[in-house]
Amino acid sequence: MATSFRLLGSQDIDPLLFQLRRWHQDENLRFDPIGSTAGVGRILREADLGHIWMIEKGDEAIGYVVLTFQNASGTYEPRAYVSALYLIPSHRGRGTGRQAIRLMEDVGHLLRVRVHHFDTVSERKHAPFIYRRTGAPSGARDSRYREAAL
Repeated sequence: MATSFRLLGSQDIDPLLFQLRRWHQDENLRFDPIGSTAGVGRILREADLGHIWMIEKGDEAIGYVVLTFQNASGTYEPRAYVSALYLIPSHRGRGTGRQAIRLMEDVGHLLRVRVHHFDTVSERKHAPFIYRRTGAPSGARDSRYREAAL
């Protein structure tokens, strides 16, 4: 069964919150339903802030990936950040994370935005493995794989 990436809209808040809660449980993190609803709800409503995709295998949601935008201070160069990438544990290590990173690179290319990095502690923990498996150079410092926050 093929993996698909479905761009979410504001009507998709409940399935996304379910996945957010799963991620917090997997990482033993406190989940703030009010803050999470406000944060992802705003991204889902305001496309200039970013986009969120649900990662699916058939009819099953197996994770999500979040790409957020901002202008770099000083240079005003737009930047895109892979702010979150979550896969349920049973679907990890099968190449889906690498597919998600490639999709985010493609979106960045189409939007003429080339800076990507992981923004949260959990993603930072897994990022070097994902980037190494996508063929990024050691340290992942080329223009496709900037990870300033790692």
